[in-house]
Amino acid sequence: MACRRLREDCFIGTLISLARIFPQDLSDSAPYAGSKSGFAQLMHISASRSFQSANQFPFMKQAVYFKNKPAFNNRKNKFSEKNYRGNAFATPTAGKTMPEPFGFPRNSVFMRIGFMRLIDAAPLVVAAAHGYFEHEGIAVDIERQGGWMIVRDKLSYGLLDASHSLLGMSIMSQLGRSDFLEPMVAVMNLGSGGSTLVVSTELAELGVDSPQALRRVIDSRRMGRKIICAHVSMFSMHHYLLRDWLARGEIDPDHDIQLVQLKPILLADHMSKHYVDLFCVGEPWGSLAESRGWGRIALATTDIYPDHPEKVLLTTESCARQKPDQLTRIIRALIRGCAYCQMPEHRPALAELLSQPEYVDESQELIMHSLEADHLGLEHVQRHRGMDWHFRSWQLQHCTPSVEHVRWFLQQMIRWRHLSLDADIAAIAARCVRTDFFEHATAGLQAATAAS
Repeated sequence: MACRRLREDCFIGTLISLARIFPQDLSDSAPYAGSKSGFAQLMHISASRSFQSANQFPFMKQAVYFKNKPAFNNRKNKFSEKNYRGNAFATPTAGKTMPEPFGFPRNSVFMRIGFMRLIDAAPLVVAAAHGYFEHEGIAVDIERQGGWMIVRDKLSYGLLDASHSLLGMSIMSQLGRSDFLEPMVAVMNLGSGGSTLVVSTELAELGVDSPQALRRVIDSRRMGRKIICAHVSMFSMHHYLLRDWLARGEIDPDHDIQLVQLKPILLADHMSKHYVDLFCVGEPWGSLAESRGWGRIALATTDIYPDHPEKVLLTTESCARQKPDQLTRIIRALIRGCAYCQMPEHRPALAELLSQPEYVDESQELIMHSLEADHLGLEHVQRHRGMDWHFRSWQLQHCTPSVEHVRWFLQQMIRWRHLSLDADIAAIAARCVRTDFFEHATAGLQAATAAS
């Protein structure tokens, strides 16, 4: 399974690069002139012209379909439905059938949902492991992804129907940025909080326990270089929460420090090698850095913005139009998954489940430590927390998709000059979120509860 995912990710990256290298070769194809996706043009041309594009780019015949039964039929010189069903792309995907170029009947039976190696993906894992999707009458295959850009591309090209995703991904897609080829919408929040801000052991020994203390270290130049701060993506909450924290110490993230982005799973390791001095990331990677002695958790991100949204369930606008019933059923199953994750008595079983190799793949003890993380952070930070503060929450009110969260994100983009001052925040936010699926899902749960 891991090898298949790796080959699939490599295939996507190769095709994306090809579509971007040869945009002119594809754009003048009459039937597809004006198409927004070079990749889609490539695939249409490949199917409709008896694979002429593969003759231009010989690697295609071997790379496009990498199982024993290629979709390309050499004898007939065309794609055959029989061979198509035998290749890697024929994994059943009811919620978002194959992209248009393939042209086969849209009658498959599964939804494919992506997730990353993070604890906030727990509702998805629980819903799959406990049969909540099957109870809703829908078959779902959840697939671990290697990075947020892979999630973006697989959603765009129909290889995933929905995914555990960053809040800002729908925003970037609606703004047409960061190589998003199709507009996307968030249909559910997957809880709140659950991330940490970690300082290296070296910074901790210099007394860095606040942004003001970090400012003093920067001014003293005791490090002998710029301090390197990392987050996971430019369209993540971590990015703007980190910027906000730095600004409280009068630190300019664009000039006073070096700001970089890395995959979540790499941050702790990079801190151990002194490539990164401070980072903001979702759990369990902050706890991993602290447990190995590489860094110290200074605070939780909910100390910066209480009950902030973290991840969302993301899908494309086309999938939302074509499969509203499937999405509603998925959301209903995920609400049950969130309710399970929220209950303290389930934490040992949840830690054991998430520790499995196909999910988070870290020790059960580390994950359990993160699930019981209301004690995380430095002592002076903990003293200022109110009675209602919590590190993370999967309560229903924190799973409701909200336009207000998107507005906050857009306001941060304007604050840091990543969006123009005259941007229509209300209009953009309205396009990024669909609340109707969640409302229908919760109404169905209430009706079922009343009937039982």
